[in-house]
Amino acid sequence: VDTRKTFIGTVLVGLIEKTTDPKVMKAITRMVEEWVKSRSASVALGAGAAPSLREKSILLVKLMQYVEKRFPDDLELNAHFLDIINYVYRDEHLKMTELSMKLEPAFLAGLRCPQPHIRAKFFEVYDTSVRRRIFDRLLYIICSQNWEHIGQHFWIKQCLELLLVCCVSNSQIRLSNTKYLLPSITAVINWADSEERKSFVIFSSVKEESSDGFSDSLDPDKEDVLDMDLDSNSTHKEDLTKNQPNRQRAINQIVCKQSEFLELARRVRTEQLVAAAAQLCHMDDVLAHHTWLRLFPKLWSTLDDRQLGTVMNEIVPFIISG
Repeated sequence: VDTRKTFIGTVLVGLIEKTTDPKVMKAITRMVEEWVKSRSASVALGAGAAPSLREKSILLVKLMQYVEKRFPDDLELNAHFLDIINYVYRDEHLKMTELSMKLEPAFLAGLRCPQPHIRAKFFEVYDTSVRRRIFDRLLYIICSQNWEHIGQHFWIKQCLELLLVCCVSNSQIRLSNTKYLLPSITAVINWADSEERKSFVIFSSVKEESSDGFSDSLDPDKEDVLDMDLDSNSTHKEDLTKNQPNRQRAINQIVCKQSEFLELARRVRTEQLVAAAAQLCHMDDVLAHHTWLRLFPKLWSTLDDRQLGTVMNEIVPFIISG
């Protein structure tokens, strides 16, 4: 026991505090990971040989203090350490111990990690810790979460993501203002004069469309449909007839591409949109600031009188606290 305490409390802690070699820090991180993740360590090593929860806590806190501070550009090392932290908060036993409280700064570091896949793992844990209701999450942001550990960073991004995922995830996205809607490609046909409609019929008669022609429209080697010239004012019927097959395929290609686009757009759900928006906010402070200013008043307007009273009582001390 004394040997173990000396090794952990003096040797390992001393190395963590003083080493500037990332290889040494990675080796220590791997060692700590084995102790944290191995449930059978106590049995295999014996009760006196396996590190206690307190000793694991000491090592993890030391790593938390020095890994990012001393090796901010070593993405592999930071990812490895954050993976251990994520494991602690997912493990049913460890998350109920003192570790979850002591490692909160490291957990918040995971929420602001520049690597999206790591950030997503931490947010998954964060998301499950609070009910998906706007009122509950606003109170959590104002009352429960200690933002001091992440104060030097723009933590509005984490607030945004926490609130945005409260949306109805399976609803279809739609424009908030219908004046920005555009008609489909075939809608403009009826707006044309009789001569233009007649020319269109020559080029794209439904009776003349074949399945082969429609398949050809998907061929990527065909000429760019945007470069075609549909000069409906041409008076040379012979030229129109001569160019009809190529123009037929070009029109089919335009219609087919729009059909594919509309089908893809139909599958997009709100959850996908807000998830992408949240990730963009993580990349840009200005965008996050602008989004928060636009979003917060709308969320505020959804609260009833009782909820508003509760939030108002808490928000003043929150703002004063800085």
